[in-house]
Amino acid sequence: MRRNEREITDRVRLAEMFSKGTVCHLALNDGNAPYVVPMSYGYENWELYFHCADEGKKLELLNTCPEAGFCISRELELVTGDSPCSWGVRYESIIGRGTVRFIQDQEEKRHALDILMAHYGWSGPADYSSGSFAAATVFALDIKEATGKASPVS
Repeated sequence: MRRNEREITDRVRLAEMFSKGTVCHLALNDGNAPYVVPMSYGYENWELYFHCADEGKKLELLNTCPEAGFCISRELELVTGDSPCSWGVRYESIIGRGTVRFIQDQEEKRHALDILMAHYGWSGPADYSSGSFAAATVFALDIKEATGKASPVS
């Protein structure tokens, strides 16, 4: 990282950053070019959890190559100034990579969906309709490496 004073590697701090994000951009291998898709997610114990329909391009790509990259970012504040060069953004971001595994076990699938719901503010037990639950594909990304970056607080 070029600006190593902004680098965050502490896992406790990274876990906090994962919990505050709202969108994860998942980068998948599509041959000669990456395929990036924004997704809602949940985080627990160095794993990201996702859900989607049971068909589509992302699933085709993940079934071919389960290795994926990701980026989660949060804009905290736009900083304005008297000239274009004095403008900036206070931000936090995490980039990393890992391996995707599809969750087949029904209890683990329910737990992953509960993590997703809790991430966005749902509290208490969730009651998923049997049709929606059965139709959802749920997968976890086992994080192999992650690095955070944050602009200085001013």
